[in-house]
Amino acid sequence: MQIKGEGKSKIPPVVGAEHNRLGNWLTSAVVGIALLGIYHPIIKNILNNELVSKNPFQVS
Repeated sequence: MQIKGEGKSKIPPVVGAEHNRLGNWLTSAVVGIALLGIYHPIIKNILNNELVSKNPFQVS
């Protein structure tokens, strides 16, 4: 990375790896929270209505 007309950038090369690592962690956290938000009402409905014991092949 170079700044136009001034030579090399003052940003250390380690910044790219740290940015990538932080982005991967943040992406994983967002996906995990989204999946938890999607599956929570489904599991709650199954448990509250006791669908597994009443009709195990029709869980919806």
